[in-house]
Amino acid sequence: MPGVLQSAVQSFQTPAAQAARGELLETALGFDAGGRLTAEAIAYREYARGGGDRRLEGVGASIKWQVSPLISLRAWSLRTGALNVLTLPYTATLPASRQVLWASLLSHDALRIDAILHRDVPYGTRGVVALDGDVLVPLRPHLAVDLTTSRRDGLRRYAIGLRGR
Repeated sequence: MPGVLQSAVQSFQTPAAQAARGELLETALGFDAGGRLTAEAIAYREYARGGGDRRLEGVGASIKWQVSPLISLRAWSLRTGALNVLTLPYTATLPASRQVLWASLLSHDALRIDAILHRDVPYGTRGVVALDGDVLVPLRPHLAVDLTTSRRDGLRRYAIGLRGR
């Protein structure tokens, strides 16, 4: 005859469920020319298992150029080769990518201006190009006003806030 504790535990058991696990494989090659010019290339593959197996793989590249002490340019691209969903009876392969060009102007703790031009290609679409912006105006040594505009899901959004630095 089972004990009271064993009976209570058995009454609350649920059907067996598989826990999700993930695995990420990544390799990168980088170049640095004394901080003024840096470049990096990355390749990755991610596996997620449990509740349907999924595989995500892709390549990315970035470059940063410190034009002057006050001006920097950055660019990066990420290309997702495929999102393979391997759950029967449904199997899909969905490509996506993102390219970004980012210019920054920093005026010795007085003002920072960022302009971000990006092209996003979500799954199953032709892609969207948008220009986002950010202006950071210091109020005190560790506090600034942040004015932001961005375009997401076809809508232009504006925000204002305080940022601790």
